[in-house]
Amino acid sequence: MYRFGNRTGLTINLAPGREDIVNEYMFQFTSTSVPTTLTVPPSVKWLKAPEIKSDKTYMVSIENNLGIIGEW
Repeated sequence: MYRFGNRTGLTINLAPGREDIVNEYMFQFTSTSVPTTLTVPPSVKWLKAPEIKSDKTYMVSIENNLGIIGEW
């Protein structure tokens, strides 16, 4: 898991997946007074489409190209 801190924009690239393991990525970031623009590979499918708001902290989990995001 990686903690990025305050970001106005964040681009995530994933390593090539392997068939014999669970490919998991976790990260956290905080949106500034302007909502963070989050860019992930098009292969990532979201359980629920992200709605990133200003001044919130987010935790993202991507497993085998399924993305889940939570805010507080």
